[in-house]
Amino acid sequence: MLSHGYKQKKVFYAQSGGVTAVISACAVIETARRFPKKIGMVHAGHNGIPGALHEELIDTFCKSIETIASLLSPPCGSLWLLPL
Repeated sequence: MLSHGYKQKKVFYAQSGGVTAVISACAVIETARRFPKKIGMVHAGHNGIPGALHEELIDTFCKSIETIASLLSPPCGSLWLLPL
């Protein structure tokens, strides 16, 4: 519990579509990391919605900043390349 009474929030991101979705995911992850007192974790669905449905989640906070940033550059522009 934080001193101001708020709990850390959890974020879930499931991409759909191509590289634009990955760029959006990187923005979500990077923004969340800037506010660790408010956002405690970001999970992403492995392969997007199917990962959510099959409970195949990626804990993006366990990935390095460099790994997340590398998703912005082809051919790595996809969250499904991150191991679960």
